[in-house]
Amino acid sequence: MWAAPLGAFGAIAFHRRKIRPRIAGVARKAGRRVLRDLHILHRVVFGPIAAFCGFSLLKLIRYVWEELLVCCGDDIIGDSTSADHHQA
Repeated sequence: MWAAPLGAFGAIAFHRRKIRPRIAGVARKAGRRVLRDLHILHRVVFGPIAAFCGFSLLKLIRYVWEELLVCCGDDIIGDSTSADHHQA
């Protein structure tokens, strides 16, 4: 009875070690798809609308870049300490 937690810990560790590379690959692929879709959305939809209205999205982003870094710099830069802030 006293060895059951050790056995359960070993089983969980084995399972995580076996499954984790596949999960990481799926997450990486999903992240790439999201970035690709956002890029297409900005180029195909928002870019022409902004051009029609008379301004450039790139100039707007350059104009508000410092504010973006202040508001969500950890998420944009992705430094190593940002993971500590998001842990609950």
